[in-house]
Amino acid sequence: MRGKVILLPYLFFFGVTILLTFSVVLLFSEEESGSTSQIDVAGSPLSAQVLDHKETAERYAQEYGIDEHVPILLAIIQVESGGTGADVMQASESLNLPPNSLSTEESIEQGTKYFSELLQAVEEHDLDIDTAIQAYNFGGGFIDYAFERGEEYSFELAEDFAQEQADGNRVAYSNPLAIEENGGWRYSYGNMFYVPLVSQFLQSPTDTDWIRPAEGIVISPFGYRIHPIYGDRRMHTGIDIAGSGPILAARSGTVVAASYNSGLGYFVQIDHGDGYQSVYGHMQPNLQVSIGDTVEQGVRLGTMGTTGTSTGVHLDFKILKDGEYVDPAPYIGL
Repeated sequence: MRGKVILLPYLFFFGVTILLTFSVVLLFSEEESGSTSQIDVAGSPLSAQVLDHKETAERYAQEYGIDEHVPILLAIIQVESGGTGADVMQASESLNLPPNSLSTEESIEQGTKYFSELLQAVEEHDLDIDTAIQAYNFGGGFIDYAFERGEEYSFELAEDFAQEQADGNRVAYSNPLAIEENGGWRYSYGNMFYVPLVSQFLQSPTDTDWIRPAEGIVISPFGYRIHPIYGDRRMHTGIDIAGSGPILAARSGTVVAASYNSGLGYFVQIDHGDGYQSVYGHMQPNLQVSIGDTVEQGVRLGTMGTTGTSTGVHLDFKILKDGEYVDPAPYIGL
């Protein structure tokens, strides 16, 4: 009995140490979050044959009001045909025609028109763009399926839909993404790997030069996650970088906010003058810039902190393009 009493302080110390270590690992940020597919896809180059269709894709994207989604259209062409053959977007079936019924020009026009309709549908249902990309392969029924379940795209949702449509029937699928995920199979309805397949060909921006705003480890990427404080699933509109050092302007621009709010804590927002803005959150109070300042790329804005709704010292870095949040990772080479 005496021995057990002596051990209690050591057990308590050991337990507290584990809890503290675990809390350091969970250095997440404020507002948003959720689960995404476990499939990792790296940027892959588009083929020369696909790039030959860029001008046509741009023309029809402008006609159907989706200019900003030309990279997705080109990635779809890469996945569907590699840019070769006539029906390069495999768009015949969206018109209830036999496969390969359309010429190249007709295919790009119809594929673009169809994708614009899917984008409109996901917007009306308050869903995400990945749901539209997967629906290009599955058909518009996938949008209704996601909406009825109150879920945005995830690989698991696509897998469930394909399983239901295929009555559980599987086929061998030797694509490296499938081999890594499940050993090399898919359900026999559509392709549940369509979003990862397309995503691997979405290229990093080349028209702007960004630098990494802080050194450290990315502990929470852009996308849906379970919020580390509130416990619900919500969108994380930036990336969290854990560290303790300086925060630098990722690009040159004009400071349009240098303030405090309950979510981001002390933060800075920079307008880069070409439709892009960047946001730096959870900084220490000693901000080194003010509203109206013109800053050069690499100028120090402040220091990593844990102000606002935060569970540890880190930077929450966000990029907006034309007022919409985009994944900052490819812009800064992550």
